[in-house]
Amino acid sequence: NITGIVAFDYFVSTKRLIVGDTYSSMIASYKLDGSDRRVLAEGKIGSLDGIAVDWVTGNVFWSDSPATEGGEARIEVVNGAGTARKVLVSEGLEKPRAIALDPVMGHLYWTEWGKSSPGIARVDMDGGNREPIITTDIVWPNGLVLDLIAHKIYWTDANLDYIGIANMDGGARMKLVETNIWQPFSITVGDGSLLWTDWRYSSIDSVSLTNSTARATVMNNLSNLMTIHHYDSTTQTGTNDCAGENGGCSHLCLYTNNGPVCACKTHLELEEDGKTCADDPCEVDNGGCSHTCSLSESGPSCTCPELYMLDTDSVTCRASEKSLLIAAHDLIYRVTLDTPTHQVTYLNYNSISYSLALGYDSKNERVIYRDARMGVVSVSLNGSHVRQLNDDVDAYSITVDNIAGNLYWVKRNMVKCSRVDGSHVKTLYTGTDGSTVTDITVYPQRNYLFWTVKEENRGSVMVSFLDGSSPTIIDDSPTKPAGIAIDYRASKVYYVDLDTQDHYNLISMDMDGQSRRLVYQGSDYRFIDIAIDDGVIYWTQAPPNNLYSARLPDLSESTALLSYLSIKQKFMTVNVYDLVVVNATEPDGQSGCEANTCEGLCFGFSVGNYKCACEDGVLTSQSNTSACGEDPVLLRAKRDSIIARDLLTGDETT
Repeated sequence: NITGIVAFDYFVSTKRLIVGDTYSSMIASYKLDGSDRRVLAEGKIGSLDGIAVDWVTGNVFWSDSPATEGGEARIEVVNGAGTARKVLVSEGLEKPRAIALDPVMGHLYWTEWGKSSPGIARVDMDGGNREPIITTDIVWPNGLVLDLIAHKIYWTDANLDYIGIANMDGGARMKLVETNIWQPFSITVGDGSLLWTDWRYSSIDSVSLTNSTARATVMNNLSNLMTIHHYDSTTQTGTNDCAGENGGCSHLCLYTNNGPVCACKTHLELEEDGKTCADDPCEVDNGGCSHTCSLSESGPSCTCPELYMLDTDSVTCRASEKSLLIAAHDLIYRVTLDTPTHQVTYLNYNSISYSLALGYDSKNERVIYRDARMGVVSVSLNGSHVRQLNDDVDAYSITVDNIAGNLYWVKRNMVKCSRVDGSHVKTLYTGTDGSTVTDITVYPQRNYLFWTVKEENRGSVMVSFLDGSSPTIIDDSPTKPAGIAIDYRASKVYYVDLDTQDHYNLISMDMDGQSRRLVYQGSDYRFIDIAIDDGVIYWTQAPPNNLYSARLPDLSESTALLSYLSIKQKFMTVNVYDLVVVNATEPDGQSGCEANTCEGLCFGFSVGNYKCACEDGVLTSQSNTSACGEDPVLLRAKRDSIIARDLLTGDETT
C-alpha cells in the first residue's frame, strides 16, 4: 500500500527502512520484509523528495517541496519515536530536494531546485548557521551524497548533465563525469565507486572514484527510478555527544559544531534548564479533539485527517460525504467537494493499470473502474475487497444505475450491461462497423440511457430505455462527441463535442433532443469528461490537467478547483480522463426495480413496472418471465456460431 515513494533511507543499526510516501503524506519505518510499520510523521507533507536518518539519535530529517503553488517549502525533523516533529528551515526555500547528514560535524546538506537560487547549502542540524556551498554552474541538482571518509560531497545536475565533486565546504570543485550522461537523478557512493540512476536510459551506472574513465552500466531497463543508496560496514559510522540518553534532552537532541542542542516539537518551548520541553496540552485528553491535536502559535487546535472536516464545535471531525473521483492512468484521485478547501487524496489501489473509466456504486460504496490488465474492477473506497467484475479490458466508459443495481459500460461500438456484481452480462446495443461509443450516462428515475457515438465523419447522441430498447438518435449534429452528463435539476442533457475547427463545444438539450443550445465554444476549456451535480458542472481538461467547475446553465462562476492534477507525480506525464461524483444529489424517484424478482437483470420502466432480462446466450422463459433458460430450446450450428431458439416464444440468441 505504498505508491508514492521518491525518497527513503536505511537505519543500519536497527535494520529498518525509513520510507516517505508522498501520496499518503506519511513517513514510516519498516522492517526489511515490509512488516512492523511505525508511522513517524503524517500530514502536512507536500512533495517528499529527500530523507536522511541521523544514526546517532535515530532522528529522521526530510525535505518537503510545496505540492501546490504558494505552498511552504520546509526541512523538518522528527524523533525516532514519532512524538516530536519540528520545522528546522522554512525561510528562503523554494524546492529543496535531496538531503544528506554529517552527524559527526553536526551538518545537514540539501540541494535546491528553485529557479531563483538553485544550488547546494548546509546548516547545523538544529537549523542554524545556514551557508551556501555551491551556487554557480548548477541548475537542477537532483542527487546528493556525502563521502564522510574522504570528506567530499557529490551531486548530480539533470539539466547540465554532469556529476560534481567538492570539499565539504564547497571548495576544490570539479566535474567528475560530464560526458555520456543524461538526466542523472539519485547518487550514492560505495566500494570505491559512484553509482547513479539515469532517467533517460532507465539504468544504474557507476564510475570509479580513482579513474573517471572506468565506467559501467550496473543495471538497465528499470522504469521509474528514484532514490538509490549503498550501505556497507563503513556506512553510518561515527558519533557525537547526543549519543546516550539523547544528550539529556527530553524531546530532540540536534547536534551542531558547537555541541548538542535540545529542541522541542514546533510551537513548544524549552524550560529554563534548556533540556526539558514544556508540557504539551495536546497530551492531556488529546486536547479535546476527536482526531488530531496540533500546536500552533496561538495554542492547541484540532485538525482532521484527509476526507474529514471540523464540525461547528471545532473539536469533532466529520467525514466528507461528497467528492469527485478522477481516473488518471495508474491513479484514481479523490477530490472533496463539501470541505472548506478541496482536499486531494489518492486511492492507493495497487492493481490499477491505465484506468480510463469510472463509475460509483453508491449502495455498496464501491468504486468501479476499468483496468488495462484486469478489465472492469470493483473495489471499496479504502482499497479493500478488490473484485474483478469482468475481463473487458476495452471498456471505455462506465455508469451505474444505483436503483436497479445495474452496471453499464461501452466497448468499441457496443453498450453492455450487467449487475453491479458482474453477473449476467448482456449486450444492449451494437452500432455500425467503424463506429465507437465514446461515453454513457444513465437517468434511472426517468428510465433513460444516453450515449454518444463517433463515426468517421460525424457523430450522434442516442437515447434508449434502460434495457437498450427503442434506441433513438436525438442529435445528429456533433462531429466528435465525447463526455455526456445529466443535469437532474433542469432535466437537461449536456455533452462535449470537438468540431472541425478543433473548437471544444459544450451543448445542452432536453431529454428528447429539443431546445438544443450551444453553452460554450472555444479552446480555453479543453473538455475531456464532464460530471454534473446540484446545478454545478465539473470537467477535466487536457494538459496541464486541470479540474474546473462552473454554475449551469451558462458556465458562470467558472473556477479552477485544482491546477496540474498530477502535481504529486511530477516526475511522470499523467493525463486525466473520466470523472464521477460520489454521493451525487439525485432526484427522488423509483425505477420499478425496487422489489423485482428477476433471476437475471431488471430494467425499470415506471413505478412497479419492470422487465426482466437474461445474459447473452440465455433466453427469458415464457412461463416464468422472471426466470432465465427454463424453456425448451432448439440449438442449430452454423459455421461460425451456435444459435438457440426458444421453442415457446420463438426468440433467438447467439
